[in-house]
Amino acid sequence: MQNIPTPTISKFKEINIGKFTTTQHFEIVKHTQDAPETERINLSKDRQFAKSLPNYWLSYRYNNRWKRITGLFKVEDTNYYKGDKGYKIGEKHLIIALLDADKREVTTYTFENYYTKDVDEVIQLIKNRFN
Repeated sequence: MQNIPTPTISKFKEINIGKFTTTQHFEIVKHTQDAPETERINLSKDRQFAKSLPNYWLSYRYNNRWKRITGLFKVEDTNYYKGDKGYKIGEKHLIIALLDADKREVTTYTFENYYTKDVDEVIQLIKNRFN
């Protein structure tokens, strides 16, 4: 197993349920760091405009504005989705998002300064140590 760093974990719960048709908004309920990177996130269903065709777009709320962070791609037959952050500035941070069965809660696992395309080991680590 590679040397996978400990992720920053944030758990979000949906707010404004049913208010928007293609976007869900979430508010933070639990996090592992003193000051979370964001208090709110949203997930937008991909509308097939990007060539990469992610399942969702993840955005963070900064200073009363939404900033798109990454596309999230489904990991085979799981409720896990993978994405990356910071690729345009030369650093890649792996983001794994776990959506609960009814998609009302999202848990994000952010691995700072770590990225891999093969996320099987990372998801196994999450299942074994953080669930």
